[in-house]
Amino acid sequence: MFPNQWTPKYSPTYLEIEEYFGGFNFGGGNGQLDLASLEFDWACG
Repeated sequence: MFPNQWTPKYSPTYLEIEEYFGGFNFGGGNGQLDLASLEFDWACG
């Protein structure tokens, strides 16, 4: 996990996306989605 600000307390199964994902620009930062609890966090950089 490489978040820009802090590391969320997620399970070992998570999905992380960078600011450019599938042709979309999310404006900076990384997003993390915990697949076990479906919690989402966005860290801006």
